[in-house]
Amino acid sequence: MTRCIVCGEDKFYVQKAFNQKVGCLIIAAGAALVPWTYGLSLGVCAAVDWLLYKLLPSVTVCYVCRASYGGLPLNPDHRPYDLMTAQTWEARALMWRRTGGQPAD
Repeated sequence: MTRCIVCGEDKFYVQKAFNQKVGCLIIAAGAALVPWTYGLSLGVCAAVDWLLYKLLPSVTVCYVCRASYGGLPLNPDHRPYDLMTAQTWEARALMWRRTGGQPAD
C-alpha cells in the first residue's frame, strides 16, 4: 500500500487491529474483581488482554482520513503511530474533511 484509496495521501502508520476500548474494558473488569479475587483477576485479565493483542493482526491506517486497511501485506516503510507526524498531518486532515473528502492537490 503506497497511497490511500480514500483520500489519496501517502502517510500511513501501522497498529494492531485491536479495539482499545475492549482492552480497557477487560482490564477494568479485572480491576473491579480485585476485592473478591485477591488481585488474581487483574493478572488474568491482563494476560488475556496481552494474548489478544499478540494474536490479532496488524493493519495500516491513513494519518489523514484514518482509513484502515487490513488483510494486505504490511509495507516495511510504515512505522507505528507517531504523534509528531500525526500533528503535522492534522491540518491536511481538517482540510480534507472540510472539502468533503476530495483528494488534496
